[in-house]
Amino acid sequence: MAIDVTHAAAAVGWLGAVAGAVVAARFGRRRDAWRPLMRRFARLASVFVFVLLATGLLGALIHVDSVQKLTETRYGLVLLAKLGLAAPLLAVALYNARWGKARLAGERPGEPRRFMFSAAAEVGLGVLVVTAAALMSQTTTSRSIVIAPERRPFEMAAPANDLRVTLRIDPNQTGLNTYRVALADGAGAPAEAQRVRLVFRYQEDQSLGPSTLVLAPAGPGEFSGQGPYMPLEGRWRVEVEVRRADADDARTFFDVRPAGAFAAAVMQRGGPWSLPTAGLSWNQFGGLVLLLAGLGFALSRGTARELNRRLGWAASTGTMAGFGLGVLLLFGVHAHEPPAGLPTNPVFPDADSIARGGRSTRRTASPVTGGRACRRRGST
Repeated sequence: MAIDVTHAAAAVGWLGAVAGAVVAARFGRRRDAWRPLMRRFARLASVFVFVLLATGLLGALIHVDSVQKLTETRYGLVLLAKLGLAAPLLAVALYNARWGKARLAGERPGEPRRFMFSAAAEVGLGVLVVTAAALMSQTTTSRSIVIAPERRPFEMAAPANDLRVTLRIDPNQTGLNTYRVALADGAGAPAEAQRVRLVFRYQEDQSLGPSTLVLAPAGPGEFSGQGPYMPLEGRWRVEVEVRRADADDARTFFDVRPAGAFAAAVMQRGGPWSLPTAGLSWNQFGGLVLLLAGLGFALSRGTARELNRRLGWAASTGTMAGFGLGVLLLFGVHAHEPPAGLPTNPVFPDADSIARGGRSTRRTASPVTGGRACRRRGST
């Protein structure tokens, strides 16, 4: 909210200053003292423009959490339209700041009428940008919109002991799906099984218990079943258990994400002092703010030295502090969590997997324990 309020105040201050310059040009005379007025106007407008651009960048990072939503949400499209209008606005503002004020202060032919028209064009373009901002305020922010993944059938193969297991899910959506499993041996021939069972585990909330589906034979080495076994959007782990009469049971798993409405229980909203950005950490967000502050001090050093030597020193100090601390937070502070997130255990900790792990540990530890006992007795 502080960033949005500052952004709006900078826009109003900038357009108000330009409108005041237009009024002064309209009712002033050609030989009035324009030079001191234009100098003060340029300083004020430059501060407002920089604050406007900096807060606009931070606001976009807060309200738009992915590049995809710039073109797939109404908020993103209005934001792109606003940026499209801001480009000619900044071009006209640059002309007025560099050449328009110089022509007016130098009493060039055609002034102040020419400056009045160029400044009025700047105000008009600014009103259009403010109109686009008003439309954005009446539109749901892109961050609050969850785009459902594209609905397409899931198909993947994975090894399981001496078998190759292929899982197909059609249409791979939340709710009703058809599940098919194809079994093949090492030579690629269909493999028979006594039972093929699917176990569904919801990875977004471990408190939800697993559900199972026993597939019916549907042909040589193929098994199928149907049901609403993935009712929530999010990450699911589908385990395939194959029981055979003449071989050990085979087991493998697949990570699936069905298309559909996002589960309301998974949505998390922070408090008033939570991190505002979705894709940045506190260190990265703070580093970006400090870098923008350092850039602002760097751009204002010349003007600050003209006004007062101490102001020039303060601007130089702010430049070094902003850039130094910003770079330190952005690149010098290590993140404790990898960008892809913490890895998850591929084996779900149920009673069966814990028992199998215990047996494997005992088999591995037995030779070591025996060797230690032999060394204690002095034997070889």
